[in-house]
Amino acid sequence: MKEEKPILDGNGEPLKILLIAAHHCIRVVRQGMALINKDYTVWGAGNKQSFGNAIYKNYFLWHDERQFKNCIKTAIDAGIKIIHYNNEPDRPAIWCREVINEMEKQNEVKLIFDWHDVDSIRKSIIPLDEREAVNASDAFVYVSESIKNITNKLHSITKPSMVLYNYPTQSMYNHVDQHLDWNKVYDRKHLVYEGGINPIGNDPHAVELNKVWRYRNLYPLFMKLIDMGNEVHAFVGNGDALESGMTTGVVIHPPTVFDQMLIEIMKYRYNLLIFNTEEDGSQCRQTELTTPNKMWDALCSGLPSLACYCNETEKYLEKHKIGLTFKSLEDIGDTSSFDDKYEELIENIKQKRKELVFENQIIKSENLYAYLLGFEQKHTNKENRKNLIFEYGVDEFIKTKI
Repeated sequence: MKEEKPILDGNGEPLKILLIAAHHCIRVVRQGMALINKDYTVWGAGNKQSFGNAIYKNYFLWHDERQFKNCIKTAIDAGIKIIHYNNEPDRPAIWCREVINEMEKQNEVKLIFDWHDVDSIRKSIIPLDEREAVNASDAFVYVSESIKNITNKLHSITKPSMVLYNYPTQSMYNHVDQHLDWNKVYDRKHLVYEGGINPIGNDPHAVELNKVWRYRNLYPLFMKLIDMGNEVHAFVGNGDALESGMTTGVVIHPPTVFDQMLIEIMKYRYNLLIFNTEEDGSQCRQTELTTPNKMWDALCSGLPSLACYCNETEKYLEKHKIGLTFKSLEDIGDTSSFDDKYEELIENIKQKRKELVFENQIIKSENLYAYLLGFEQKHTNKENRKNLIFEYGVDEFIKTKI
């Protein structure tokens, strides 16, 4: 079946969408890429410049409530019909609603809250801003089924909601494929981690970080892996981890631009999806229940992942057979002990890189937008529908033609 046209607005033009956030992270950028590749007009906004902002027709930098609200008003005046607000803090979602209401555009413009991290999951209480943001929003998008179920129950949400994972886009796969030689992947060595790591030490900054964000206290875990005979590399996302981790035995690489990092991590044998939640996972529920961006970064770069202390991530790896899961670091041991499983993992990854492409999955967002605005939803072909149902189960945002 031929790919259907994008969903059109009341003027017969493709929907105009604003993807707005404070930290405009790679999850937001990937959604923007996929929507643009489906011929939508997409604007972006964030409170800092970050990787990928150049993809948007327009990108706004905002620094306070006044600028944020002016951005929303400008976008609505220009014909934006979907405001897709991403992640924390919660207060800007309320600002979006205030502008929509002041402009009397409640029927024409819909607000979606895309929750990457949920305060009530982390703290087991509902902050005031979070409750008000729920009341302000027309629909919700989550990063895992577990977080969706817990949050919808906690807030008694009956508005439309769905799960959408954070896949690589086709252009990201194409970028990696220019450098990826499948005949050489079996010669890879060592383990790699990419992302934020807490600094180590007794200074107040390090102590506070390891108290509040304990799941990122990763150097002690990496040192255990080294003691068991592994070489560990880390592409850190924060400078304080680079400086303080020099004496740990971890080979530390400086912060690297995202598209180049995809090429760099491609050189290693396994990607590490490990978080420091072993002692008291209840303090790290968000990490236990989420699906991190770095899981799909590894898929994009063609390397299997090793997961430990992250239940939702472990379930996903097992479902798609693109990595190995462990109950403890001691179970990992020396990774050369499971070299006999590597070829099967690589073959599974080759297949999943064809299926798990954001342009294939973004139809869920398209149909959510159409549902909220009262437009006809799109259909997909039988093969893609089969993959979507395997991924998400049957829901109202997956359609097909017989």
